[in-house]
Amino acid sequence: MRITPLDVRNHVFPRRMNGYDREEVDTFLRMVSGDYEIAMRELQSAREKIGQLEQRVTELLSNERLLQETLTTAQHLSQDLKQTAMKEAEMMISEAEIQGEKVLDAAHRRAARLAEDLREMKLLRGRVAAYQIDLENEIYFSPLTFSNINLEPTRRRGLELESSWRATQTVDLRAGFAWIDARFRSGVYNGTDVSGNKVPLVPERLASGGVSWRFTPQSRANLSARYVGRQRFDNDQDNTHQGQQPSYAVADLKLEQRVARWDLALEVRNLFNRKYFSYGTATSATSFSALPATGIAAYASVGYRLD
Repeated sequence: MRITPLDVRNHVFPRRMNGYDREEVDTFLRMVSGDYEIAMRELQSAREKIGQLEQRVTELLSNERLLQETLTTAQHLSQDLKQTAMKEAEMMISEAEIQGEKVLDAAHRRAARLAEDLREMKLLRGRVAAYQIDLENEIYFSPLTFSNINLEPTRRRGLELESSWRATQTVDLRAGFAWIDARFRSGVYNGTDVSGNKVPLVPERLASGGVSWRFTPQSRANLSARYVGRQRFDNDQDNTHQGQQPSYAVADLKLEQRVARWDLALEVRNLFNRKYFSYGTATSATSFSALPATGIAAYASVGYRLD
């Protein structure tokens, strides 16, 4: 059984003869009791502090484990995020490279097409030709007899001008002009020497022009015009008729549409219904007969390509 300071202070020793001094013993017991009480309080205080410290150590150890687990989880999460980010970055870079190659390739093709279109747009094609042809037996078809005959020796001299221009990617322009001088080099018709005379039915001037518009990739509209200058009547080899066959100009319109392998076309000739004739024959020095040309007329056609 433990002895408390109070037990020390209240302890009573039995009395005997010639024993210890009672007062000294009591004083000593009071001192021992006080020191023992102080030692007990200090021990209790030390125990309480030890308990608090042990609880604190337990809390710190628990916090340390939690922190360690948190750090480990964060490390794993960081590694997972890093790997995921690297994979996503690699995929993005790969997709960007593929997309970039596609864009670059398309840009190259587009630049090539634009360069080609630009060259075509800026390129003005033209042709100039001058000629002289001496013919011995020029073949001539006579509408009166519906047969071919050979003319006396002739000479044809002329100048031809042609040009074309791609104004835009969908619009093409063209124009042409010809000057013709057709004469007999020698020969006799109806007892008359025709050397140096003009050959009938050969206009001295011809001109043409037109515009082509591709309003869709498979659709095209063509507007053309032609001019035919004055010419000697047929049967006027001696060039004695007082007049000449008058000049004329006509315009034509044609629409074309391609559907798969089918080619469809609608054409309107003599668009403005001009009155003219392209053939006439002299019946005397002052009279002639003429075959009027067809007025405005429409034609449709259908074609199928085997290629």
